[in-house]
Amino acid sequence: MVGVMAEPAVALLPMFRSKHQMRILAEVFWGPADSTGTELSRRTGIPQQTVAREVARLEQAGVLITAQVGTAKTIRPAPDLPYGQALRQ
Repeated sequence: MVGVMAEPAVALLPMFRSKHQMRILAEVFWGPADSTGTELSRRTGIPQQTVAREVARLEQAGVLITAQVGTAKTIRPAPDLPYGQALRQ
């Protein structure tokens, strides 16, 4: 008998993977422009570490972009996201 090891799922589009991620995306796409992780955490009730982790995943996938402003990091939708308009609707 040959053992088969399970392979992790490939994250081709790491969106809607959790209710937290959906709430973060909703705030970024429909909320105030250029939010910080602290603001997203406060508005969603999601722990700041979870917000940071999900934002990093979405940034790596090209869905969000961040910019350092002083000691804070602002978060916004990637401007060239092909399906960005559909997410805003």
